[in-house]
Amino acid sequence: MTSLNQLIDKFYQVSVAHPQVNGFGFGPIYDIVGQEINYPYLWVSEETHTMNWSENNTIYNSIDYAITLRVADKVNDQPNVYEANGENSNNGLEVLSDTMQILVDVVNSMAQDSLNIFNEVEILDDISVEHIDHEDSGDVNGHEVTITLRVVNNSQCVTPLTPTGATSLVNNLFLKGIF
Repeated sequence: MTSLNQLIDKFYQVSVAHPQVNGFGFGPIYDIVGQEINYPYLWVSEETHTMNWSENNTIYNSIDYAITLRVADKVNDQPNVYEANGENSNNGLEVLSDTMQILVDVVNSMAQDSLNIFNEVEILDDISVEHIDHEDSGDVNGHEVTITLRVVNNSQCVTPLTPTGATSLVNNLFLKGIF
């Protein structure tokens, strides 16, 4: 079974393999602010996860991880930076176009398993893309998606549990006079 830690590492591998991605991070979205990170970056954060009960009611046989992927870049707001758009323009449209394409590349690398690292992972449902505008001092734009990834769990217990011979908690509390 692929763990959350292994999933995050897979996204890191994608970020290193992508020629346009220069930074990577993991954590809550608010952790991005104040980070020294190279642009454009891929940021991964976890959302709510679901453990799925098997059809034969014996184990939780898969986990659906809800993961947010964010790709963002700095907008250059210098006068005449992109003359085709006129005076006092910026590269905002280029940033939006590039970050959307990077996000599509990341998602497709999972769907097609082009790096041979997502073979135990299935993307569920369609994916809605959200626009990010004027974040982190107002000069960062990009896109983000929240995707659900299903990981199959074929073992009843990932970490083997063995009996210790300890008495139950209730017995211990009774023996100590708490009950």
